[in-house]
Amino acid sequence: MLNLIRNFFKGLPFESIVQYGTSSIICQVLRLAGIAITTHYLRIEEFGVFAQITVCLGICGILSGMGHHDGLIAYQGSDGRYFRFHFQMSLLIGLISISLLLFIAPHILGFDSPLLNYQLLGCGILLVEAIFPHFLIRAQKSFRFKYTGVIDFCAVISWILVIVIGLFKQKGVELLLLARFVEAAVRLVLLSAQYGWGNLKFCFDRDVFDYYKAPYFKNVPFRSVVDFLIVRMDILILSHFVSTSELGIYERVQYFIQISTSISVNLIDRVSMMSFSKMQKNKESLKLAFNTSLRYVISASLGATAMITIALPWGLDYFVSKEISKSLLTLWYFSAAIAIFKPVAMMIGFLLLGIGCSKILLEQNIWLLITMLLLLCLLVPLYGIYGASSAISLSYLMVVVIQMRKVKKIL
Repeated sequence: MLNLIRNFFKGLPFESIVQYGTSSIICQVLRLAGIAITTHYLRIEEFGVFAQITVCLGICGILSGMGHHDGLIAYQGSDGRYFRFHFQMSLLIGLISISLLLFIAPHILGFDSPLLNYQLLGCGILLVEAIFPHFLIRAQKSFRFKYTGVIDFCAVISWILVIVIGLFKQKGVELLLLARFVEAAVRLVLLSAQYGWGNLKFCFDRDVFDYYKAPYFKNVPFRSVVDFLIVRMDILILSHFVSTSELGIYERVQYFIQISTSISVNLIDRVSMMSFSKMQKNKESLKLAFNTSLRYVISASLGATAMITIALPWGLDYFVSKEISKSLLTLWYFSAAIAIFKPVAMMIGFLLLGIGCSKILLEQNIWLLITMLLLLCLLVPLYGIYGASSAISLSYLMVVVIQMRKVKKIL
């Protein structure tokens, strides 16, 4: 049986797959328990407000997608200057994000924006989430997935403890934000304990800057906007056409989609991406690793989607009212295709990131964004949250077809 599983993941580091996959499954089960608890005890409107605040935080932290993470992932050397420069960029982006939240956001979002009631938590989230990916990427590049798996477990445990303890003390939205901050803070503290803070030594050498500048810093503002809109444009558009309750239902269904993503692509994404980066000079090994990863993602996403579809009709009634259960179940049927196509698109994206083809990935994301925008504008005014799910499904289907044609040329 073990040999059969090994052969299925042929071309990838099997031990790393087991370590990373095991921690991902455990963390997903714990997170699912937290989702069930919050769905049962919090009002559905609070999830809608939380979704709106998440979009606002995403706007303030939009520079996080400027491409410096891609540069560190693709870097094959051991020169500490490249790591220090990346850390400095991450810290700078975090500070800029906080400045946008404190001084710019009130004028753009309006002083009645719900985010302004939680500015302190928002600042903490923006800073911590900007910094900890630096240490995470370094650990993953060293294939220390057992270590990162333990940290993931600790972070998710802290998240669920905050939720359980805070249910009796804090408001729903504040609790969700606090849990998000604590989870990210635990990741930062534990990851930085391994690598220390020697990265604080200033580095701005010309050759290091030139490496990140081309191609990773090109089209920085444009790429950041594109990446942000792909993830959050549905919420932005829905906020103008549906109620907070409907938005809350939509936000909850995104977690069901995340279950499929976690069981499929998230079980092997980092291992696969670092393997792609390591094998980029050997096309045969690269092709084998990618085909193995893609085969697993397709199989797992189909299986996960089928299990969710079977389990939801009887599982939801234990946690929410029948009216909300019916709405969640109906929306899931419109969203199930996303749970299949999105993981496939993500895995292709990890291939392009791993081999340093950020420009090609940007082109694919532009096509995805344009299609998504047109379909959302067409379907959301007519069908609300159901139109949004249909639009996202069709958009990911289109981009997967385009991506596969491009990948065949690369490999």
